[in-house]
Amino acid sequence: MRAPRVAPYDSAPMARTSRFSIVPAAAALAALFIVLPQGGADAEVGMTGTAEAWVFSPASVEIEPGDRVAFINETSVTHSATCEGCPWDAGDVQPGETVMVTFDEEVSSRFFCRYHGAGQGMVGQLLVGDAAPPGPAPTPIA
Repeated sequence: MRAPRVAPYDSAPMARTSRFSIVPAAAALAALFIVLPQGGADAEVGMTGTAEAWVFSPASVEIEPGDRVAFINETSVTHSATCEGCPWDAGDVQPGETVMVTFDEEVSSRFFCRYHGAGQGMVGQLLVGDAAPPGPAPTPIA
């Protein structure tokens, strides 16, 4: 009778899930962090309310040049943060989405939602650095 064959080492066989390399999983995780937006907003502006009264919260934001503002859509409809007469535009912000905008130069401007703007009261003001504050916000049309 032959003796049973014994492995040349003392460790138990590896579990099936342990046989695969973690290198592809680590690479996929690293790629995920590369494509995710960077955190660290210097100010946050929420897009909140109901169909009767959509609002930016807060409606007035003061930051310094180089700061980032996060526009956060907390509703179930698409909004935008569009500057009135200046070059920045956060574009469409889908429900649950956050859009980051970096402001490198001093600017004083109003912003509004192009879908629910001044006529419905969804307006705000932005002051970057020492720029002169904008005039009063437009009055919603009743």
